[in-house]
Amino acid sequence: MKCRKLSPPPRKKKCAWPAKRKGVWQWKEEMSCCDGIPHIPVITDNSWMKRSYRSGSYDSPSGAAIITGYHSQKILFVGVRNKYCIVCARAAKVNAKAKEHVCFKNWGTNQSSTSMESDIILEGFRLSLEMHGLIYSKYIGDGDSNVLKKLRDFPPYPNIVVEKIECTNHLLRNLCNKIREAGSTGGRNISKLKKAVTNSVMKIRNAVVKAVTFRRNSTVSWQTKIAELIKDLNNIPSHVFGEHKDCASLQYFCNGQQKEDEENLVPQLQQAGLLGKIENAMKRIIENADSLLHQFTSNSVESCNGIISKLIGGKRVHYAMKGSYQTRVKASVVQFNTSRALSSVCRAVDKKPPAQTEIIENRYITKNANQHERTRAAKELGLSARTSKYSAKIFTADKDYGPNVERPDIEGNMYEQLRRNHYETLTNQQRNRAVLECATRGQHENPAWHNVRRNLLTASNFGKVCSRRETTSCQNLVRAILYPPRLTSAAVEWGKEKEMVAREQLQVEFGIEINDCGIFIHETIPYLAATPDGIIGDDTIVEIKCPYAARQVTPTDAIFNKIAGINKIFNKTDDTRINQRHAYYF
Repeated sequence: MKCRKLSPPPRKKKCAWPAKRKGVWQWKEEMSCCDGIPHIPVITDNSWMKRSYRSGSYDSPSGAAIITGYHSQKILFVGVRNKYCIVCARAAKVNAKAKEHVCFKNWGTNQSSTSMESDIILEGFRLSLEMHGLIYSKYIGDGDSNVLKKLRDFPPYPNIVVEKIECTNHLLRNLCNKIREAGSTGGRNISKLKKAVTNSVMKIRNAVVKAVTFRRNSTVSWQTKIAELIKDLNNIPSHVFGEHKDCASLQYFCNGQQKEDEENLVPQLQQAGLLGKIENAMKRIIENADSLLHQFTSNSVESCNGIISKLIGGKRVHYAMKGSYQTRVKASVVQFNTSRALSSVCRAVDKKPPAQTEIIENRYITKNANQHERTRAAKELGLSARTSKYSAKIFTADKDYGPNVERPDIEGNMYEQLRRNHYETLTNQQRNRAVLECATRGQHENPAWHNVRRNLLTASNFGKVCSRRETTSCQNLVRAILYPPRLTSAAVEWGKEKEMVAREQLQVEFGIEINDCGIFIHETIPYLAATPDGIIGDDTIVEIKCPYAARQVTPTDAIFNKIAGINKIFNKTDDTRINQRHAYYF
């Protein structure tokens, strides 16, 4: 029995692109522009051909990722990765050469399926200027992939740092799942408390939604909204479980008075260890307070993923042997962008669509439009938008394939030309050092700071450069400076959380005022810079370190007890001076 070749129809790939461009240009007047190139926010997500059933085994042989415009709600890019080709597999099985065929395998068999999404999204960003003349400056996505790291390691646009906004729906859903998980742990002696935690899931979720809505509608500055929302989010567990000591000061939750039939469960939850688990569940919500205020979701991409799932039989049929999966994904794009998949394909092959087909499509479009109008009207009146009884119910970089492939060094003449151009760019940047210092204040929270710092040798890395031996290759050091890993360990989170506390304590202890600052470029050497944590007057800098290893002791005790990572920072004979051999000294 011969296998029928399922190469996708050549015109079927193209019939969705006119609708894409129409959707793009429809919104270009509302976009922000830089150097004449419009910048737009987009939504990204992926879809697998095989279900994982929450088993953690993400080994699908094929995957697709989609980029849609946030304003146009049209698909701007779709990509598919396949790890399997039946023709090649059969030939390899008998050690024979595969016959000439259209091979749809474009992903290594040994590469992880989970890395498909980031690779496809990166490709879509890199092709945005060529395909649509647009720059995707922001993207809305969930937090279950390393797309942001890939975009930071391999920037698709020069001098532009792509920002990520977390999907509100995914943040809230993950919060509910973690609270349910917290309510299912512990012994039988705390069954009452476990039940209280389980029953509080929707209360906590609703409290988060209402706090976001309240702060979003306030008239203060954006940074003040974020700061106030963080206070609200920190107070939610106490408020929900009956402790209202901070509610009155926040002027939102309640008047701070406990109800007559309300029991304060906070001390009991704290003693049982459940309150700490709930607060840990709230951490990701608090870290993404700015994303919550945007109230963006990835619903449009999820809708397209639903269409793909229908066309591949609910992800229960193996369509990845040849080109069938690609064809079905492209067909889903046509349906999503036009709502007229059958008639669009007919016109693409220069045929007139059947009259009955157009009648059915028009009826479908009218039905959807009416449903959207009813939903919009219900939301404006504060009513439920439900219309149906059913509606309630680590990849390692591959050196042989992909963007991480090793490339030969640039030839001498070209390298010298590029070096001179880069040095000239740094020199021009140095002339505006005062302006850049102001523009990069806020540091880690400021995209401009990341953009400027990437091309400079800062004080935090200067010690590594000075102490490197001449016989040691600089390849790994350069890679670490240009593409620093995104650290999310407990020690890093501790340092970020306690830095402001240490800064305020320092101001109180010495009676001084510490001012914010950005990046300071050297007066005469354009590639050297420093980013202190603050400045005092015109002659003093402040550098704050909050080591996780010494969180339970004072600095003096940490030095005396020789806690790892602390004792080598200071001079052995004088603990008020920095050790001149330590990296901090440079």
